[in-house]
Amino acid sequence: CSFMIVANISVQANFEALETVRLTVTRSGTGSGSVSNGSSIACGTTCTRTYVPGTQITLTVAPDAESAFSGWTGGCNATDASCTFAINADTTVDAAFIRANLALEAASEGLVMFNPFYGLFARWPGGTINGTSSIATPTTISCTMPLTVETSGGGFDLPDKVVRCLFALPEGAVVDLVATPNFLGVFDAWSGCDAPGTDPMTAAPTCGNVQTSFATIPTVRARFKARR
Repeated sequence: CSFMIVANISVQANFEALETVRLTVTRSGTGSGSVSNGSSIACGTTCTRTYVPGTQITLTVAPDAESAFSGWTGGCNATDASCTFAINADTTVDAAFIRANLALEAASEGLVMFNPFYGLFARWPGGTINGTSSIATPTTISCTMPLTVETSGGGFDLPDKVVRCLFALPEGAVVDLVATPNFLGVFDAWSGCDAPGTDPMTAAPTCGNVQTSFATIPTVRARFKARR
């Protein structure tokens, strides 16, 4: 407002509150994790914040170490770990987490595979989450590590390294595991496996009747050694 003042005058500025809408974020499921929107919102079990209608919001989940993100419900219509939407009315969003209940480990070089009928892949090696990988049909899933060969005394060795993969499956599910070495290695031994054997179709070392549990995550390790 611009004007020339030639006498005493009073000016009043009137302000009107902007309309706001409320975002409520909840967490559910057997697992645990956090939901955040940068620095503006960081949620425990439930949190709320108000926004101006039309604000673009991106929510991102971070599952805890032994949990997996299983999906959004409510105002978020997305299948991966981040969800972006414009809020125009009061909105509730729920992030569901599921607790992992089977850990597979590949020691040195090789992979462990199993064929679940349904469930949820929880975590890639290194702890990264890449969306939600639902298992609706029998699917072979592997826990593997990159090839690393160390030379010594004219031969080679597979370094003592372990990759850990977590899976979330139905409580009490029973899976069979198959250990497959790469071309430089051979299978050495199982640990955490009560029923080792050999698959007659593939001649691969198998570990049968591994049962999932939410009380204590069973860990099965397949150890490989260098081929001599």
